[in-house]
Amino acid sequence: MISVIGVPLDVVPPVVPAPGAHPPDPLAGEYLPLPVRGMGAAPGQVRFLALAGGGYFRDVHFAGQGTTELMGTPNLGFRGSLEASMPTGLTDAQLFAARVGPSLHLLPYRSVDLGAFLEAGAATVDLLRARRSAMFTLTPGATFDAAFGPSFAMRIEAQIQLGTVDRGGSADLVAVPLLLFGFGPVL
Repeated sequence: MISVIGVPLDVVPPVVPAPGAHPPDPLAGEYLPLPVRGMGAAPGQVRFLALAGGGYFRDVHFAGQGTTELMGTPNLGFRGSLEASMPTGLTDAQLFAARVGPSLHLLPYRSVDLGAFLEAGAATVDLLRARRSAMFTLTPGATFDAAFGPSFAMRIEAQIQLGTVDRGGSADLVAVPLLLFGFGPVL
């Protein structure tokens, strides 16, 4: 029989390292999620934003928009917007749109955030004029958010509302770029 220091080997229990006895991973901090700080985009947030601004296509446009955004993960959300865009002249279309789509936030948990979105929906065209119509609309855009504490945010949003409308048998391209600015609560 083989023995170690006078103790037979069949009596010595196997050596099992204690929990936590392994050396710590030197890169553990590199792949852990960022801590929730109560500012910026975070999962479970609901953002309500009222924005106003303008743009130019064939005429100068004044626009107002209400946006609700639900954050599912730190980076991805789902948003819905109601927008009214009124031209100053008669050569361009009045647009009243309802849209939904995904949003992407590139800098979650930070007081300053950059993002992008793509919304699709329906729009009435020239609802307050004699040549009223409707169209499908696709609206890509980019956002810049600044959080003022955990429950209030400011947003600058650039977007272009795209669509094709029937104008008495001919298709008319509608492409209204807008720059909007606004504030809102974050719940």
